[in-house]
Amino acid sequence: MRRALARLAWLVACSAAAQAAAQSTPGYPERVLQWVVQDGQTCPEIAASLYGAAEHVPLLLRYNDLDCGSPLPAAAVLVVPERVTDVSLALLDHATPQVRARPPDGDWQAAEPGLSLSRGYGVNTLQNGTADILFGDRSRVFLAEHTLIIIYQTARSSLTRREDPAAVELDTGELQAGIAVLRGRHSARVATRDGGLVSANSRDTVLRRRGDRTTVSVFEGSAEVASRGTIVQVPSAHGTSFRSALPPEPPHPLPPPPRWVQNPTKVVLAPAGQGVLTASWAPVANAKAYRIELAHDRDFHQPLVRQEVPSDVLSLRAEALPPGRFFLRVRAIDTADFLGIASEVREVLLVGAEVEFGRLQGGQIRTSPYGVVQVEPGPGLELSIDGQAFALGSRQLDLLSVAPRQLYFRQPGGETLATVDILMEQLEASIGALARERGRLDVLAYVGLAPDEARRAGLRLWIQQSAERREIALAPSPTPERLAGVVEDLTEHVPYTLELVDVRGVVLASKTINAWPRAPTPPRRLAPAIGVFDLSPTANYAWWEPHLATAASAGVLAPTADLGGQAWFSAAAAWGPLGFTGRVVSDLLPHRGRSDNSAWLGARVALPTAPLHTGLGLRASLPVSVASPGARLEPSVAAGTELGRGSVLMNLGSRVNLEQLTRPEPRWQVFGILGGTYQLPAETQAYGALDFAFSPTGDRWCGGGSLGLSRGGRVTGSLGIRLSPCSDMGWVTLQAGVSLDNP
Repeated sequence: MRRALARLAWLVACSAAAQAAAQSTPGYPERVLQWVVQDGQTCPEIAASLYGAAEHVPLLLRYNDLDCGSPLPAAAVLVVPERVTDVSLALLDHATPQVRARPPDGDWQAAEPGLSLSRGYGVNTLQNGTADILFGDRSRVFLAEHTLIIIYQTARSSLTRREDPAAVELDTGELQAGIAVLRGRHSARVATRDGGLVSANSRDTVLRRRGDRTTVSVFEGSAEVASRGTIVQVPSAHGTSFRSALPPEPPHPLPPPPRWVQNPTKVVLAPAGQGVLTASWAPVANAKAYRIELAHDRDFHQPLVRQEVPSDVLSLRAEALPPGRFFLRVRAIDTADFLGIASEVREVLLVGAEVEFGRLQGGQIRTSPYGVVQVEPGPGLELSIDGQAFALGSRQLDLLSVAPRQLYFRQPGGETLATVDILMEQLEASIGALARERGRLDVLAYVGLAPDEARRAGLRLWIQQSAERREIALAPSPTPERLAGVVEDLTEHVPYTLELVDVRGVVLASKTINAWPRAPTPPRRLAPAIGVFDLSPTANYAWWEPHLATAASAGVLAPTADLGGQAWFSAAAAWGPLGFTGRVVSDLLPHRGRSDNSAWLGARVALPTAPLHTGLGLRASLPVSVASPGARLEPSVAAGTELGRGSVLMNLGSRVNLEQLTRPEPRWQVFGILGGTYQLPAETQAYGALDFAFSPTGDRWCGGGSLGLSRGGRVTGSLGIRLSPCSDMGWVTLQAGVSLDNP
């Protein structure tokens, strides 16, 4: 009856398997089933129930560590082949480039993942090559580069042997051996060609063979190391070594794990294929080198980087990484060539991300509300936006239609691995309006957006008064990040409301005009608008202001006691705070006195000293006739300020003769001019000034006072009069001039 029930259970299992796809069970080289042991069942009974004959007991031992000499424990779960098969001893589960394999009595060939390995197969990793071999009993052997092994036998393949044979024979290089689950006497066994044998009751034991010396490092569980008739038990976090002619050394502690100094960032955002991973660790005593390992899997069976570096290298920078999930660890290698305990495993998620009108900053995405975000999680990772359903694959987020706040990443069906915040940049916007003429407004909108971004934002300007509302066209202004528009045909009734709106209808800025704006009054000048104030034909010191402008002027001077006079032309050019001046004088008729008809060239600079305006000037004279004074140099300073509707301006300077004079003139003299202006209605300006000149060497004083009016804007006319008791051309000099000014 019991046999019939077991047979029925097997038929049910086979029926369920027949409905599934005919393919290998993940992690196994064939289709497998689970069998629950009933009370008192033996191996022959189960084999007969599953496969029809007791002779198939070895199939039960393929994936299970069993003692078939007695009844099996009730309710034990066995992993058994679906049908009678003859599978290979091992499978090449993973292999990077530069791995080759050789069948028994065959030649070396390039090895690819999925290769079945039978007894006598050789596997050899070359430069930068690694391989992961999975045995039928779920034990694994991981090969580092430059390693040669021979497949020897499964870890447990016969009931008749008292001692399990080795799985592989290590010829040279390094391998990592481990078992899937610690069960009973099950161990991963590795032999060396000189007769050594390592039985690892461990998930992680590493053998390194260099020449005739083999080191064994046990990172978990324990291992039994036998050589030359001596057996040494090696506990976890310890190691031993042996040579072909010597027994194993006593176990001693392995190098400690390196401590991270700079932890890798949990999430790294970068354009796809441009990811950068950085980390650093503290030095370990007696380390001669460090091993850096970077892999896609936490067990490091599929390494991307497995490299040893000198002991003075304490940091890692991996560049041009694709999107995906990465695991990083580092080990020390001591002077005795023992591989140390691994550091804490660091997990890093490299997310491919590109932002239009934004930037990637650490683990955050900062973007404009009008940007586009492209996200590529990487292979085998799912993406969720703001907690919505997870999905595989990359996503493009157009922020004109969506407004995501957080991105979540996970493996299918797993817990969330990382979260990325999307931060919207604060947009600065403002509106300014200026009335240039009646019924018209010039509008300037500052939006803080580049031209391409502004076009994508679809900015519009609305103006509304009462129930009337209309749109005003905007165009880029000469200044970046600004848009200009003109509103015409307006009445002067207020209020008006201006609104700057984007393509989604969001109001970015608004301005209410409660009073009709007026055009600004041109800045008041500190001196007459003709730009050059001449005192008389004999005293031609310049009265100049620190406000530099490009202008041209012309005028005449007429002494009342002389039939002669002077005509002059002056020009000035300004570039920022720097200006240049020139002046030419011509006598209209011969003078009874001594007129100064020299030409002058000069330069001036305005100093940033508001509200007091100051400047420095330097002029040089050039004689234009034999009657002209010799060459002279004239440094001067100017200072002035506005006072309500008026202004005050002072000049102080010196005039130095540079050559022998043809007529009696002082070698040098000091001069000064102090005056001011007052703004009258109708663009009229009144001015007055007192001047003096003093020559210490000639003991000569001269001075006078001037009054006048100027009127106009860019084109200005001027009339004035100067009184002086020391002029040999009369006490009164009349002045007239006109200027074209470009302030």
